[in-house]
Amino acid sequence: MGPPHECVQARERANTLKGRLVRRLAAEGGGRVPEPIFRQATAEAEALAWSTSYPLLFLPVLMEEKVEGARRWANRQREVLERQKALAIAV
Repeated sequence: MGPPHECVQARERANTLKGRLVRRLAAEGGGRVPEPIFRQATAEAEALAWSTSYPLLFLPVLMEEKVEGARRWANRQREVLERQKALAIAV
């Protein structure tokens, strides 16, 4: 016996919503977040959303927050790398 019909429907709706959000956020990111980091951020957001009573309500904002955090992290990493290169050239 499988999961209740409502659970299957909720999972299907979540997968559809997740797919749309991932495509939109990837397009907005312009490749600024490495793919593995982007996937990790979206997976973390989905896990957090499913830990709430209303996962479909929270998924969009959690995904946006996690991906934005990943963007900030990737930007900081690029800045550090650029500074290291500049210091290496200066020496």
